[in-house]
Amino acid sequence: MKVIGITGGAGAGKSTILKAVSKVNGSIVIEADVLAKELMKPDGRAYGKLYECFKFDGIFSDDGAIDNQKLAGIVFSDKEKLAALNDIVHPAVRSEIVERIAQARSDGGGHLFF
Repeated sequence: MKVIGITGGAGAGKSTILKAVSKVNGSIVIEADVLAKELMKPDGRAYGKLYECFKFDGIFSDDGAIDNQKLAGIVFSDKEKLAALNDIVHPAVRSEIVERIAQARSDGGGHLFF
């Protein structure tokens, strides 16, 4: 199995490429942005640390979900909070991608793109 990482800045076409290769039989696609949002949900692996870091910032709804607009307003106006967010979410995303690659290899999957 080949593992292929697609990188680039915002608007570079990463999602377009991943959408195209997802149609190739046997391909597995992981979108890091989508994965990050999953990991930030109340049952996600990054949630606990996010809660500890941002519990006094008013970003959590009654059901525990993170209000992404409020979070963005905080982290894009506070470099320390942005660094804290990145220090929590990026390692969780990396770990999840590594685990999914290992699982795909174990399952005998085709090409994996992320």
